[in-house]
Amino acid sequence: IKSDGTERPAMKWLRQYLTSKNSFRSASSGNWEDLNTWEEYDGTTWIKPATKFPDAFGDLIIIQNGHTITLNSKDSVDQISIAQGGKLIIAKGAELKIKDGNGVDLSVGGIIENYGTIKQDSTATISFQDGSKYYHKQDGGEIPISLWASGSTIEFDSIKTVSPKNANQNF
Repeated sequence: IKSDGTERPAMKWLRQYLTSKNSFRSASSGNWEDLNTWEEYDGTTWIKPATKFPDAFGDLIIIQNGHTITLNSKDSVDQISIAQGGKLIIAKGAELKIKDGNGVDLSVGGIIENYGTIKQDSTATISFQDGSKYYHKQDGGEIPISLWASGSTIEFDSIKTVSPKNANQNF
């Protein structure tokens, strides 16, 4: 990237080569269900607003640095990445299902705040990177079965009577 913020031709080519059609990235903070929250890659350029919501049938989904995305409904996803400085909030009553596909199915470099439900295919891979955070903000529920890097953080809040399931992981 040049000092004026524009891309060098080789960098532009590499970014486009590595980005598949039907990939999504956050364009701003907002609700998952708001098309204006997302940009969609059409194979040549990023389209805003997206023409559909990210789901398990698309390609890569990226929540970018500085963006907070709130899921208020039920959705299934695969190949989702939360960049360092990005945040995903799963609202009370909402459900995010992580499907198994190629590679890591959910990679967290930023933050997840879970007031709702995270489900996953039995073979889905969830990875929390060094510096990432998972906030379990409910009584009971369950913690996603994940790979927890050294330096990742899990924090419990609002537990009153029921311990969350899957709390016996190697944190």
